[in-house]
Amino acid sequence: MHSLTMRYEVLGLLEGGLSERKAAKLLGVSRGFVNNVRHGRYMRPVTESKFVYPSGCYARCPVCGGLVQMPCLLCSLMKEV
Repeated sequence: MHSLTMRYEVLGLLEGGLSERKAAKLLGVSRGFVNNVRHGRYMRPVTESKFVYPSGCYARCPVCGGLVQMPCLLCSLMKEV
């Protein structure tokens, strides 16, 4: 998947007068991608991550017993698997 920055670069080149074909070649992406960006098909909003950064003092995790900052990253990752 292409980054949001790449999508803005495509739009900038198109607004600057470059053709879809030349913009695609310059950025190393397909012409179809450039066309989709031009027509707004790839400009979905970026969703917030559900990741919660650990903070605070170190404590024993009640699940794995590790000395970690809560929430325990290991236990959080194990829940997702």
